[in-house]
Amino acid sequence: MDKRPHILVLNKKRYFQKFTVHQRVQSIIQIVSVIVLALTGLPLRYAEYDWAKVLYAFFGGPDVTPNIHRAAGTILVSVFIYHTIYWMIKFYKNHICFLIDMKTLTVKNIIKEFLSQAMIMDKDDFKSIADHFKYILYISNKPAQYGRIMWKDKFEYYAQYWGITVIGLAGLALWWRDEVSHILPGIVFNAAYIMHSYEALLAVLFLFFIHWYHEYYSPEKFPIPTGFFSGYVSESQMIHEHYARYVKLMTEAGLESEIKPHH
Repeated sequence: MDKRPHILVLNKKRYFQKFTVHQRVQSIIQIVSVIVLALTGLPLRYAEYDWAKVLYAFFGGPDVTPNIHRAAGTILVSVFIYHTIYWMIKFYKNHICFLIDMKTLTVKNIIKEFLSQAMIMDKDDFKSIADHFKYILYISNKPAQYGRIMWKDKFEYYAQYWGITVIGLAGLALWWRDEVSHILPGIVFNAAYIMHSYEALLAVLFLFFIHWYHEYYSPEKFPIPTGFFSGYVSESQMIHEHYARYVKLMTEAGLESEIKPHH
């Protein structure tokens, strides 16, 4: 567990913890895996183009590139499975065991504990969505105030469970086609190719041009955000993106008088 302070002061400037070491390690492995998958998968999809032939040859051609692609896919799926199992164990230890100790273990209480998790949409998220659209449509001059995790982050988090599951299962069917062909009809491979190819293309386009722009390419964060390596973001970024969280941490630290206005 990351024991570092939520607020860090360096050179008279405040920095706020956004990611733990554990979270950043998982993210870095995911990012590297996705980049390798894109570089080794897209040339196969667009094999008739010259740039694809050059890129495919760079990674070793048909004898090596597929193995690199499969290795990267295995790593990505492994991190995904690890993350899910880790969350399940943590949920059991922190919530289910608590209900057992309190002798209040019921289906209703388990559902309530599940819905209280940070990545589950709640009423504050729906309020933030409404406030966001009011602001961009000039209905209100007050921007939405987000906590530690924005509703946009939650939607992207859910998308991983859909995308990795679809791409992973389809990829496994194509990888182990000889074994799968003894169990399932041939039409499955046509469906698997379409699912794997188009879902992967959609994921690459979204990640590289939308998600990564907001997280890495945007002018205020380029060339790379501090939170990516240190886990901490500046006070200015915290106020801009997570004002509700900023107010909460400043209040808990007894710094209410030094809270800056939302910009």
